[in-house]
Amino acid sequence: MVSVRIGLVIVAALMVGLVFVDHPPPVTAHSTSSGNYLFNRVAHSNKCMNVSGGSTANGAVIIQWSCVLTNNNLWRVDHQADGYHTLKVKHSGKCLDAPLGAGAGAQLQQWDCHGGDNQRWDLQYVFGDASYRLRNKYNGLCVDVYGASQGDGTAVIQWYCHTGNNQRWFGLV
Repeated sequence: MVSVRIGLVIVAALMVGLVFVDHPPPVTAHSTSSGNYLFNRVAHSNKCMNVSGGSTANGAVIIQWSCVLTNNNLWRVDHQADGYHTLKVKHSGKCLDAPLGAGAGAQLQQWDCHGGDNQRWDLQYVFGDASYRLRNKYNGLCVDVYGASQGDGTAVIQWYCHTGNNQRWFGLV
């Protein structure tokens, strides 16, 4: 009798859209509502997205680096009304930015947050777990560690989306 009731509750929830079946919702306990800054770690090397040298300048490039507790290694997701997200780095308060007009292979940078499509990212849950791929709204390219290198200092670039572990990120949500 109890299992029948549980089944009916699940069916009713699905009918009104309360249960997400395909993908987890983008807002979680680690959202900006709680102000958490977290590591954004890539699967292939277990290293983190980092602003090179801790620079606070616009145009400072993004690299992968060992995950150490420094503010240029910590990112926060800001959820936007259109379903996309901005990623803000703690040390400078700037956003992850795809350079305007640049194609596949261009290195990502930090820039003052302005809300443009080149700073909006879709967290795509394509791996069947809590990891995600970051796809840019402006150009449709994904955040990628160049050549799947495991070395500190390797460029974080925009590249054609695929399911390789150098585009598989953990930690922000």
